[in-house]
This record gives sequence, structure tokens and C-alpha cells, in this order.
Amino acid sequence: MSKETGHSDHIPGTYVFTGQRSKKGFKLNRFAFSLNDAKNREAYRSDPVAYMDSHGLSEWEKEKVLAGDYKSLVEEGGGSIYMLIKVGSVAG
Repeated sequence: MSKETGHSDHIPGTYVFTGQRSKKGFKLNRFAFSLNDAKNREAYRSDPVAYMDSHGLSEWEKEKVLAGDYKSLVEEGGGSIYMLIKVGSVAG
């Protein structure tokens, strides 16, 4: 795996989905990807916190997901915008 170069971090408002960010957001992105399955979407809708707990999300991640703060999840949490779109579509 290559090291982080920071070559794109100087562009204001840009958050490049790097290997480091991918590693940081692994559980978050795995949780979001799981919502592709209808039974998982129903489980999430019936008890969001329990479903996020089952995927090992941190308290910070759960707080941001429940608040719909996807910007923070991308910037600070290593979330993939493509995965978080699924969470937004399920959560409303």
C-alpha cells in the first residue's frame, strides 16, 4: 500500500478517499454497504442504534449517522460518499 502523499489535501473542500481514510472508515462503510440488502434496511429502520452496534460503529459515528451529518463522516470519519448515500436514502 502506498503512503499518503497529501497531494490533494491542499484543495479546499476536497476529501480524497485514500487508503488511510478507507481504513479509518472501514466499519462505517461496511455498515452502509450492508443496507443494500432489504432485510438489513428493515432491521436498521426498526432499531438504528442496535443495527449500528451490530456493525461495531463508535459512539461518534452513531451520533453523526443519526444526526445526518454526512459531511463530518466523510471529512473526519473516513466515510465514502458513495456508501453514505445509501444511509441517507434509507434514513430519509
